Amino acid sequence: MPFKKGRKKTGGRKAGVENRLTSELKEILVNAYHDLGGYKRFLEWVESTPERLDYFYTRLWIKLSPMNIKVGDHKNVTYKSYSELRVAFARHGISMELSNRLSLIFISSESD
Repeated sequence: MPFKKGRKKTGGRKAGVENRLTSELKEILVNAYHDLGGYKRFLEWVESTPERLDYFYTRLWIKLSPMNIKVGDHKNVTYKSYSELRVAFARHGISMELSNRLSLIFISSESD
């Protein structure tokens, strides 16, 4: 039998309290990070191959970036070529992987 609308919450976690498993997992990951060499070792790992550097920016860093971007702060810009767009992306730290994916879209739209 379903609960009736407006019924007060009883039991369970209180709002805002982190899941116990999540906090335990974070603690394990932090300990592993320090045991494996911490910041210095992580930086060496990220810089060891272009794929890892790209992974850092496209998978890890993006998870920490703020998601509430104010559209009013941006201006419309028109690029004359894909290579011009790619240079602008690089200035802003956008990965080659994303840049390459966009090139496929850009090239296919030009041929239509």
